[in-house]
Amino acid sequence: MNKKKKYIIIGCLIILTVSFFIGINIYHSKHVKASPLYLAVSAYRMGEQGWEPPYGITFVDGSGEEIFLRGMEAFDRKAYTMAKGLFEQALGAAGSDPALPAFLYFYINQCDYYLKGTGNIETVSLALAAIRQYAPFSNDTEIVLDLVNSVSQPNENCEQVVKLLQEHLESTDNLELLTWTQLKNTMGMLEYTNQKYTKSIQQFYDVELALEEAKTNSKLKVELVYAKEFIANIHFIFEDYERAAAMYQEVIDLTMDTGDIVAYGCYVNSASAYLEISELEKAREILHALEKQLPYAEKETALEIEACMNDLLANICIMEENYEEAAGYLDKAEVYYQNNEGDFFIDGEYFIKFTRCKYMLHTGAIEESQGLLEEMVSTGATASHGMEREAYKLLIDIYRKTGENEKLF
Repeated sequence: MNKKKKYIIIGCLIILTVSFFIGINIYHSKHVKASPLYLAVSAYRMGEQGWEPPYGITFVDGSGEEIFLRGMEAFDRKAYTMAKGLFEQALGAAGSDPALPAFLYFYINQCDYYLKGTGNIETVSLALAAIRQYAPFSNDTEIVLDLVNSVSQPNENCEQVVKLLQEHLESTDNLELLTWTQLKNTMGMLEYTNQKYTKSIQQFYDVELALEEAKTNSKLKVELVYAKEFIANIHFIFEDYERAAAMYQEVIDLTMDTGDIVAYGCYVNSASAYLEISELEKAREILHALEKQLPYAEKETALEIEACMNDLLANICIMEENYEEAAGYLDKAEVYYQNNEGDFFIDGEYFIKFTRCKYMLHTGAIEESQGLLEEMVSTGATASHGMEREAYKLLIDIYRKTGENEKLF
C-alpha cells in the first residue's frame, strides 16, 4: 500500500455496500515536523568529539552517560529487557536536567511496547509530564502521538488516553495551533474508535471552528479535512444523512484540487448517504461527478473506485427494480475488484457479496441469498465490516418470504 493511501486509512464503517475510509495512527506522521527529541537522540548517539548535546541533555557524571549509551546499544540489539533496566538506571543519574527524563521515559515505554505489545499508561503519563517541563518539546507532536498510540489498544484504554491528552493540552503553555489541532483530532479519533460518538464529534467541531479561516495553510488544511470527514462519518452513524452528505461535499471541495484520495472516498460516502434516504437521482449525480475524476486517479485507486461505483449503481438499480441492469453493474464490480492487485481500501469482496444477496432475494433466488447471507453472518463477516444491521434486516425479509417465522425471534 502506498504511503499516500496508508496515512488516511484507519478502518471501515460500512453503510449499505461501501465503507468509510478515514485516517488513524499513521495519519499525522506525514505532516508533522521532524521531532526535536528524535533529532536530539540521533545527534547524541553520534558521539562526536567536542559536540554539545542539544537542549542541554546532560548527566550528573560520566557513569550516567555510559549507562545511557549502553541502554541505546541494547535497544538497537532488540534486547529490550536489558535496555529498559539501563534506561531506568540512567534516570537516577539525570540530576536536574530538564530534557533527559522525557527522552528516557519515552524509551522505557518503547521497551514495554516491544516486549508486551502495548506501552505502559503510567510511563506515558510520566513522559508527557516531563515533556511539559521542557519548552523545546512542547510542540513535539510526533513523540506525543507515538506515546499515546502505544497505549491506545485495546479500546478499553481509550478513555484514559483521552484524559492524558486533555491534561496535556490544558497544562502545556505556548502550544502551536497545528499541535493543538493534531492532538484534538487524535482525541476525536480515539473517542470515535471507542464509539463515544457524541464526545468525538465535539472534538472535531472544536477543530473545525478553530481552522475555518486556515484553509490556505497546507498543514492546517490537512487537519481541517480530517475533522470534517469524521464529522460527516458521525452524522452518517446518527442517520443524519443529509448533513453527512453536505459535509462530505465540503471535504470534496477542500481536497479535490489536490488529487487527495480522501475526496474519492467522500464521493462514495456521499452517494451512500443519498441512497439511505432514497434520493436516487442525487446519488447518481454524485457518482457521475466521481466518474469524471477517475482519469486523474492512480491506477489502483481507480480500480477501487470503479468497484465501489458499480456496486452502488447496482444498489440503485435494485431499488428501482431494474434487475437486469443491476446484474451488469454487479458483474463489473466483481471484475474491478478481482483485477486490483494492490490493497483494497475496503474489503470489497464482502460488500459485493452483500449486494449480490439483495439481488438474488429480489430476483427469486431466495435459498441462494439466504445461504450466502447466513454464511457471512455466521463467520462474523457482517459484524466485522459494519454490515450487521443491514444483514439482519435482509435476513428478516428472507425469513418472511420463506415462512421461517421462528427465526424472527
